[in-house]
Amino acid sequence: MPLHFLSVILISIAGAVVTDGCRLEVGSRGQGEASFAITDAPADDVDQVRLTVTAIHLGHESGDTVRLTLDPPVVIDNLLDLQGTQSQTLFPLDDVRSGDYEWIRLLISEQNGDSEVQEQIGSGGTFPLRLGTSAPGNSTRFLQRDTPFRINANRENRFTLDVDLRRGLIRPTGENFYLLRPTLRLVRNNDAGVIEGTVADSLIQNSNCTSETIGDELAGNAVYLYQGSITNPGDINVGANGQPVTSPRRNPITTANVRLNNGQHEYQFGFIPEGSYTIAFTCRALDDRPNARDDGVTFSGRTNVTVTAGETIEVDFSGN
Repeated sequence: MPLHFLSVILISIAGAVVTDGCRLEVGSRGQGEASFAITDAPADDVDQVRLTVTAIHLGHESGDTVRLTLDPPVVIDNLLDLQGTQSQTLFPLDDVRSGDYEWIRLLISEQNGDSEVQEQIGSGGTFPLRLGTSAPGNSTRFLQRDTPFRINANRENRFTLDVDLRRGLIRPTGENFYLLRPTLRLVRNNDAGVIEGTVADSLIQNSNCTSETIGDELAGNAVYLYQGSITNPGDINVGANGQPVTSPRRNPITTANVRLNNGQHEYQFGFIPEGSYTIAFTCRALDDRPNARDDGVTFSGRTNVTVTAGETIEVDFSGN
């Protein structure tokens, strides 16, 4: 399968931020205990994604920025290991200013191999991971998610950030680096559940599939998750800012790879907020270019599902 290349010049969506060298709380109006972890919605055509997170910044409704500097920085050796319900702690439970927040940033180091990508196909080489198309400078750049959330006073507030590699990771045309766009989800753990299940062999082995054996895995089989009840699931199509491009078809919220385990093809979504969703299976995920509309990404199974906080729901694609 060819790599997903970006055929247009992207503007930088990252910004330069100077950190404080220690954890700093802005303001003193009440505290709540908060923690932040990281998980991943996977990509198929890379083998390793190394990420070094130096700080987390939170945009308080007052206009203040609460800075949580990670000392030492948290190194995620391979984001691809953090799928489904797997996560890695970035900031352990500690006192943080309570109140309503408007955005969250992950500050990422691009220096000295701190963040890089190992290709699984193509050259098989190792390439720098950047958050903007310009060469990294001396300042740390960031991924930002503009989303409202609250840190409640005198309570534990546990959050997980989903860095969606299938939606956000692209190697621009003719370049020797990978670009990570801000395709983040922020989830409050207590409000989330799990969706998991199996996919029938007949769906995996359909003659219309474009899956390929990459390494030890049959890549290209994936389950896509959509908000609400829909009848026309669509491919991933997001812009340079990581947000869905307007389209008659629906963009998935996130995706999960289908993996062979003890003779069964299994998938799992972790950290899904309580609510109603549609899930759909495709064996043509390798054809899905995240920066373009791909009508060739077709779905051979679809069902509605309701997620309840703290519970796991099992949904199997039978192929009948």
